[in-house]
Parts: sequence; C-alpha cells; structure tokens
Amino acid sequence: MFLKRLLELARPSYPHLVGIFLLGAISVPISMLMPLPLKIAVDSVIGNQPLPPILNGLVPASVASSSTANLIVVLVVLLGLAVLSNLQVLASWLLQTYTGERLVFELRNRLFWHAQRLSLASHDRRGVNDIAYRIQHDAPAIQFIFIQGILPLVTAALTFMGMFYVVARIDRSIAVVALVISPALMIAARRSGYRVRRAWQDVKTLDSSAMLLMNEALSSIRVVKAFNTEDFEDSRFRLRSRERMKEQVRLASIQAGYHLLISFAIAAGSAAALLIGIRHVQMGLVTLGSLLLVMAYVAQLYEPLRVISSKIPDLQSWRVSLERAFALFEENPELGGISGDGANAAPVSGRVALENVNFDYANGQRALDGVSFSVPAGTKVALIGPSGSGKTTLVNLLTRFYEPTRGCVLLDDVDLHSYSVTHLRQQFAVIGQEPVLFSATIADNISYGRFDASREEIIEAAVAAHAHEFIVSLPRGYETKIGEGGSRLSGGQRQRLSIARAFLKNAPILILDEPTSALDAATESELLDSLHKVMQGRTAFVIAHRLNTIRDCDVLLILEKGKLKEMRWRTEEPVFVAAEMLAQ
Repeated sequence: MFLKRLLELARPSYPHLVGIFLLGAISVPISMLMPLPLKIAVDSVIGNQPLPPILNGLVPASVASSSTANLIVVLVVLLGLAVLSNLQVLASWLLQTYTGERLVFELRNRLFWHAQRLSLASHDRRGVNDIAYRIQHDAPAIQFIFIQGILPLVTAALTFMGMFYVVARIDRSIAVVALVISPALMIAARRSGYRVRRAWQDVKTLDSSAMLLMNEALSSIRVVKAFNTEDFEDSRFRLRSRERMKEQVRLASIQAGYHLLISFAIAAGSAAALLIGIRHVQMGLVTLGSLLLVMAYVAQLYEPLRVISSKIPDLQSWRVSLERAFALFEENPELGGISGDGANAAPVSGRVALENVNFDYANGQRALDGVSFSVPAGTKVALIGPSGSGKTTLVNLLTRFYEPTRGCVLLDDVDLHSYSVTHLRQQFAVIGQEPVLFSATIADNISYGRFDASREEIIEAAVAAHAHEFIVSLPRGYETKIGEGGSRLSGGQRQRLSIARAFLKNAPILILDEPTSALDAATESELLDSLHKVMQGRTAFVIAHRLNTIRDCDVLLILEKGKLKEMRWRTEEPVFVAAEMLAQ
C-alpha cells in the first residue's frame, strides 16, 4: 500500500525522475574514465608503455610514442573529463532541486486539501498541531526518498556493476575480494535499517508532541502571562525537548556504530586488494600503472557499496515520515461517502426536526440522549441549560460537523444525508462566542464565504451589523489589515464583523453560539440590535447564558445532561420570563 501510494504521487514527475536517472547513468562511464589519466601518466609518460587501446584511434601513431605528446593527451583527457563531470553534476543538481520541490509541493497540497475535508471528529482526535506537523515537516520526506534515496541507490548499483566489470578484466582476484564483503554490508544495512526505523518513529512522535506544547503556549500567551506560568511552560517544553534529544542521540549512536562497521569492512577489503595487487606487480602479472588504476577503481567500487549501505537506514527515517503523512489519507473525508439529489437544490425554507437523536463522543460519553423536537421555518429557538448539557453538540449536528449515533436530523422534512455537505452548509450562517477572523483585510473577512460579493454588498452588510462607522474611521477603511485573528480590533468590533459576514451570506438558518458572552454589558447592548436584525425572517438557534440574547425567541429548549427536559413556546409563556424563572 505504501509503495503503491508513493508511485501514484510521483506519477506527474516520472519524466523528471527518468531525466535524473539518465544523468546519474552518465556519471558511471565518466567515473570509470577518471583514473585513466593516472595510468597513462605512470605507464606512458614516466614509463615506456604504449597508450591504452581506447586511445589508439584518437591519437596519431606518429606522436603516440612521444612522452610529451602523451603528457598532452593526459592533460586533455583530464580536463575533458572534469568539464563533463561538472556539467553532469550541475544539470543533475538543478533537475533534482526542481523535481524534489515539485514532489513536496504536490504532496503538501493533497494533504492540505484532504485535511480540510476531514470531519471535525478526526480533527478533534488528531489535533490541529499534529496534522500541521505532518503536512509541513513530514511531507518533504517524499523528495528525500526519490532524490536522495531510490535514484542514488540505482545509480550506485549501476556504478558498482560497471566498476566490478572493469576490475575483473584487469585482475579477477581483486574483484573477488570486493565481491566477498558486499553480502555482509547488505545484511548489516538491513538489520540497522530496522532499528533506525523504530528509533525514528519515537523521534517523530516526540517532535510532534513538543510542537504541540510550543504552539499551545504561544497561542495562549495572554493566559500564560496573566497567570505568570512562563517558567512552567518552559519546563514542560524543556522536558519534552530533552526526551527528544535523548532519543536523537540514541538514534545517532545506532547509525554511528553502523557507519563504523561499514568503514572497517571497506578498509579491510581495500587492504586485501592492495596486498594482492602488490604481489601481482612483483610477479609481473600487472604493471605498476595498472595497479594504480585498479586501486582507483577499487576505491570507486567500494563507494557505491558505501552509498547503498548508508542509504538503506536513511530510507527508513524518510519512510517513517511519509507513513505519518500518508496516515492522513487513511481518514475518509466527510464528503467522500455523501450522495443524494440535494446538491443543486434551491435554498431551504428552514424547517428543522430531530427524531430520537443520540450522540456519543469517541470516549463513550453520551452528549445527547433521545432528543426529539420540530420547529417550523422562521422560528427563533433558544437553547439553554447548564454547561455540558449538549447545546453546542446539538447545533453541530445540524451542520453535520458531527453525525448522530442514532436517530436522524431533518431539514425541510428531508434527512440531512440527502443533501451534499456543500449545499447543506450554504444554508447556515454561524456566529460564535469567539469570532473567527483571518489575517486579511476587513472586506476580505466580511466577504469570506461569498467571494463574489460586490463592494456595495459588503458595505450594506457592515451597515446592517452597525460596523460601518468604526470601519470608515480606520486609516484604510475596508482595506485595513486586522492582524492574526483580528488582534488589532476590540472584541465588539470583531463580533460586528462576524455579524456582517452572516448578513452577507444571507443564509436561511442562523446559529448563534453564545455570541455576546465574552463582551461587557454595554457592548452586548449595542450588538443586540444587530443580532435581532440578522435573525429576522430566518430560522435561528440561539445558545445563550445571558437572557437578553433570547428575549425575542419564539421557543425555549431546555437541555439537561443531554436530554430535552422541556420545550416551551411563546404562546404558552413569554420565553424570556420562562428562562428568567429557570435561571432563578
């Protein structure tokens, strides 16, 4: 499964990967020719040996016996090989960089697309920081697997075969020595790779955990400073980072021991080859130049073995990262299993009903237990009850942020599963306790969800939300950037932008989740008119602990421990009065 997904992701880059492979293959004959100038210098310039047969057709016979001419040949061959080698390295480097970055770009985009379409339950289970770590820090492993792993392994294998053939043609005994240590290196690489993979899994888990602590502390910096807990957060981060450091050192010790074993094996093989070569020179079987040539080839012969042996453990670390990234793909997106004819339907009227709905969290805790009710379109529904009674869970079921464990939710007498999620959520506008704003302009934040809105429509929504006055007082008006999360605005101003966004979306159903609980009484009073205006003509679900927010609601749903304790209509008793009595 891992290999299949890996090859599928790399398919758009196949031509570039083939190009990198061909450039790597070109390096094999260049590497094989590199020791040739040294042999010519020793045998044909210093000594009296004729030029190698490979040059017979390139050098005129009239000058081939001249040591000066042979020296020129040595210099020309050396410079030519150097130019070819550098051109090959440059072209390969540029193509590798482009291809590697393209692979990472494609994988990150797919992961981000997929992560946004996971259900809220998946995000709750994994956590935002863990998902972000996998996208940003684990995804780049795909370029290392191909660019620094698989392709170098293939090139090294080709180089080894080429060098082995050349060495065997010169001296078979030395070639046999090189071949003998190869299986031992491969076995050691396999065993080391297994241990390295397990160690990298621990390192990545600790990395993700440390990132979570850091992001939590920095994103909650106001709370940290308010409670003077900087030292406590420092100690938590230091503890987790120290655990990660110890695991990284243990991993490094495994790799260092393995590299030491490789170096010792290669040194032993080189010593044996040199001993055999000296004996063969003394016996007159090969020339001194041939010995120098074969020893240069032996050094290049062992280099592919070193590359292959070292890349196998490295591949394990990159595989661990990619497996973590691929794990996100194992989670089915909420849009994946949805079908029905509601995707292109007209806007709904807003009739909502729950029929014997239960909802259980992943830990088995029941949030809703047998909830049933029905309200006609245009009804303003107040949801009250103690914290943890299931109010927010109920409205999350309406938007299919969560799926009921049992029972069904109906919209216009149609089960929510008959609508596409895209169409369903177009029918809702949500105003929460903490306004969610983006580090963009005011106009961009108001038009979020309706990017085709004109400037006139944006201003009209801002006027309706009583936000236009403070917006035009800013230096750049609607083009003012509000900082991360709207940090440059007050709480009331941020909430007004949230209300303006709901006005602009003009959805038939509105969800207000304690929209004024974080505001002071004066600011709340200013916003109530805007909230009541945005609720007009819409089905609205209002969660509130402050009773002012639900004064004009038509029906009161009283929840307790996940059950619908009571449902009261305005015709029976003014909702605000009933809620006030319950609060007492």
